[in-house]
Amino acid sequence: MLSRLVGRTPLEVGKTIAIGVLALISLVALVQLAAVRTQGRQGEQGRSEALSTAREFAVALTTYDYAHPDVQEHRLVSVAVQPVVQKVRSAEPDVAQYQASSIGGQPDVWMQDFNGRSAQVLIRTRSTMQSTFAPPGTKASGLVSCKVEQQPGGWRVTDYQWLTPATETGPGYAG
Repeated sequence: MLSRLVGRTPLEVGKTIAIGVLALISLVALVQLAAVRTQGRQGEQGRSEALSTAREFAVALTTYDYAHPDVQEHRLVSVAVQPVVQKVRSAEPDVAQYQASSIGGQPDVWMQDFNGRSAQVLIRTRSTMQSTFAPPGTKASGLVSCKVEQQPGGWRVTDYQWLTPATETGPGYAG
């Protein structure tokens, strides 16, 4: 029976072995390709989640009300680590002094660096604000750089820095 499957002559046995080796190599290649594709999908999912976290952070960063500081803190806690929340909250005395309120708009975000577990993201914030120095409806925009890292509970902002302050924008602003 085995001689029917493998062959009777040395040439037939050699061909059977070669076909078996090629089949094994093809199987290994397919397994490797599947692993690379899975890794690629996970990388793209990580990028997407990091950018989404940065967007949510930008909206939380630029949405505040001097009379209700807890609202901003509640939004920040879901996307940032505690030291970042405290850093943002350090501005509360100024927000209260100038009776500032702001509604964050949809920001522009750009991925600067990504390694699968952390990302550096550049954000252009957009907001509509008012204070003792800015009339209601004032449009503002600024640039923020933030580091987003994968944490046990999901992606979180672990550091940020204003590159330009949020300043009043002129005509043509689409915020």
